[in-house]
Amino acid sequence: MKPNSGPLSGRVGSVDGTVMPVEKVQVRACDPGFTRGDGVFEAVRLYDRRPFAMREHLARLALSARNLQLEYDADALTRECAALCHRTSRSDCYVRILVTRWGMRLLLEEPLVEYRDGVRLALVPHTVTPLLVGVKSLSYAANMQAKRVASEQGVDDALLIDAATGEILEASLSSFAWVEKGKIYTPPLSLGILDSITRRLLLKVADIVEARCTTDDLKRADEACLVSTTREVQSVGEIVGIRTFSRESPTVAALQGAYRAHVETAVGDSMSGGGETADRA
Repeated sequence: MKPNSGPLSGRVGSVDGTVMPVEKVQVRACDPGFTRGDGVFEAVRLYDRRPFAMREHLARLALSARNLQLEYDADALTRECAALCHRTSRSDCYVRILVTRWGMRLLLEEPLVEYRDGVRLALVPHTVTPLLVGVKSLSYAANMQAKRVASEQGVDDALLIDAATGEILEASLSSFAWVEKGKIYTPPLSLGILDSITRRLLLKVADIVEARCTTDDLKRADEACLVSTTREVQSVGEIVGIRTFSRESPTVAALQGAYRAHVETAVGDSMSGGGETADRA
């Protein structure tokens, strides 16, 4: 995978409502959001500068903040998200939304990453932190370390497994699903995984069943995929030491189509005033 542009290249950001080139964004170095990872964040995909599922992302951010007893100005953040969506340098990108312990509202335009189907995964043991269940926090060091561990094995990403039970959880930055005999399954939220917006939408538009899964169960899988705001739906080509999947992934391809159709309908509705727009996000 590779970014579609340079690191800055005209991107914009916003700090507490003030929009500026991203290279001019400044934050307080002593803010606990940066010294201790004490804050929450979201990433919202823009299609032709129209945010997809902005309302859902902001609602999840609010829930994360409540679970951390973190206060911020939610109305101001909603307005600031709408304003930045109209001013991004690219029509297709995503906006990272961060709120810190001190209530600072930071928005950053980020370029899309080019993901290719057939991603390779390595199993990485992980223990879910009970205090952070239901929280999309800035404390993502464990996720990034898992991705590095996988990279050291020459693969694309980590597939986290519960260190105690061996059950499949999620990827480092994505939800996971697998296919067995034409049926799509995904791990349940009760395992402590993130309530992914993309996963949530797919449960509505496709016939997907929540089920617990071990590495032995995965050996019977016919297909697998990762899902997230930035990836949408991406097929898995191999889970190292467990299973290699055929290049033909018809069920995952159908899921990709269903998700894209849902996005196009939602974005189209926003264009005609019948759905969620940047101004109303």
